[in-house]
Amino acid sequence: MFYRSEIKKIKTVIFSLSFILSLYLPCQLFGDIPISEPPKIIFYPKKTGKDKALIKGETCSGCEVFVKVEDRTFSQKADEKGFFDIEVQIEKNKENKISIYAQRAKRTSPPTQITINQYEILPPEPNSPPKVDIDSIPRYTNDSGVFVFGRAKPRSKVVIQGGSAKAEGFSDENGFFDILVFLRFDSLNELDVYYEDEQGFISPKTTFEIYQITKAPPTPKVQKIPEYTNQEKIKIKGRAVPGFRVVAELPTGSRIEYKADDENGNFEAEVSLIPNSENKISLYTVDFAGNFSAPERIVLYQDNIPPNPPEIILYPSQAYQDRINVLGKGEPETKVFAQILEKDYDVGNVDKVGNFIADVPILKFKRQVRRNYVNIYLKDKAGNNSSPALIVVDALPDIKQTNISINAGLHSFLGITSREFFDDLGKAPSDFAGLSAEIRYVRIFQRRSGPAMSIVGGFTTSFPREIDIPQLQDPSVKIIGNVDEVSKINLSTMYITLNMGIALFFEDFDIIPAVGIGGLGLIKSGPVLENGTILREDRLFLSYVLRTDFTIRYSLLENLSVYGNTSFSFSPVSNLNERGSSMDAGGLILGIGMSFGF
Repeated sequence: MFYRSEIKKIKTVIFSLSFILSLYLPCQLFGDIPISEPPKIIFYPKKTGKDKALIKGETCSGCEVFVKVEDRTFSQKADEKGFFDIEVQIEKNKENKISIYAQRAKRTSPPTQITINQYEILPPEPNSPPKVDIDSIPRYTNDSGVFVFGRAKPRSKVVIQGGSAKAEGFSDENGFFDILVFLRFDSLNELDVYYEDEQGFISPKTTFEIYQITKAPPTPKVQKIPEYTNQEKIKIKGRAVPGFRVVAELPTGSRIEYKADDENGNFEAEVSLIPNSENKISLYTVDFAGNFSAPERIVLYQDNIPPNPPEIILYPSQAYQDRINVLGKGEPETKVFAQILEKDYDVGNVDKVGNFIADVPILKFKRQVRRNYVNIYLKDKAGNNSSPALIVVDALPDIKQTNISINAGLHSFLGITSREFFDDLGKAPSDFAGLSAEIRYVRIFQRRSGPAMSIVGGFTTSFPREIDIPQLQDPSVKIIGNVDEVSKINLSTMYITLNMGIALFFEDFDIIPAVGIGGLGLIKSGPVLENGTILREDRLFLSYVLRTDFTIRYSLLENLSVYGNTSFSFSPVSNLNERGSSMDAGGLILGIGMSFGF
């Protein structure tokens, strides 16, 4: 440190002596010294609406600077650091070719050639923002203020905000204005220009930016980056003064330089990181004079070691709800994720002592069990994923296990296995078709995915169907009652069955096929012959019944469904008359109804 500080002092003394000698010795000792470098232009407007243009540049210290515009010449002496700014008159509506050169002791430098296009600023459209001659304003400056020239509505108040204070002025009869705006030092000044007319209308704003730099350049503005990463390199994006350099000082002590682009000052720095370590990075803006800004410091943790898999302690294997709680342990301060069908869900956080309660979503089917295979994994702050822990959860449907169904339908005898009784009457079994009603109790047992078992208990009745039989012609037989009434016959059935089956559940409907057994009662009402006398009599015949049943049920609400069912049944009944005729009292039932869940 001592050696470096001494060298710095020596360099300062040498620079001071050189500066003094540069002022006095050229003329006193050596006479005229030629100027070999043309002036360096720092700023000039490539186009402007003004009839004057400001040209800023740098040349030799104390030299006389000449600016030749067509046939006119303007001059100014550069300061002790060689900087100059000259305002020159230019011709209107013309591309002005300008030559700039420096002179010292009658020696002239090579010229610098530039072109400034002067154009007319047209008045803005009604209710439009003011037009500002932005090209005549330097993008960055060390001046305390700048003149903003433009055109607005004639004789209106023009307001400029965004500098160190609000600036105001008035446009002339042609709408032109030229207002001095004082700037905030060492800052990015975002200036808004608008006008207000006599009626109180406030126009939209014209916005532009000016960097004011007097000492060190502004610190680069860095976009937010994550505090942790698992990448070997990271890109740091931000904004600095356009054209200035951006220096990144790395944890290793090395430096990498980048350049902010000339348009917006954006930069992108790619920095290598030390693996599994805390990386401290400092970014500086460096101006054209080599001044360093205050640093923008970034602390970034590089971590590429994934957490250990989570330890699952407790979770439900079955669930009626669509979310469950999963208790477990894992690496402290990591995030807990659940992956279901390749979709990831953020479900919780591991606390500082390593415990977590995750709120995990469960996918459900409306009418059937859905088995969920859920991978629980951890993600640390750097983005590393642990290996997953698998849990399996059956999401039970929101169907009602107990249902009461009521339907109305059509019953018809079929006579497939026995039809003697119908042949004796000379009638077909379908002649006795009629209305039926049924009430059923349905119980569903379902605990896993796939078909469920169902038990269906039902009471069915078919209403009497009355038909005429041939008139009784034997005169020797006594008929008791009205002949027309006695000659009619009707049949009705009622039976109780217990069916066993399966239930197949789909998203909005279910299918329940079943087979069962039960008891049947057949009531026959018609003429009988007793002791030479014919009279009308009701008789009850009992038998067993075998039944197959097929039901399609559509869900309207959670506890309300409509359904249709078809059932075939077989029930042999004998000795229906004095000749001992038999019939199949089962038959076909087509029904529709409502099902209520409980």
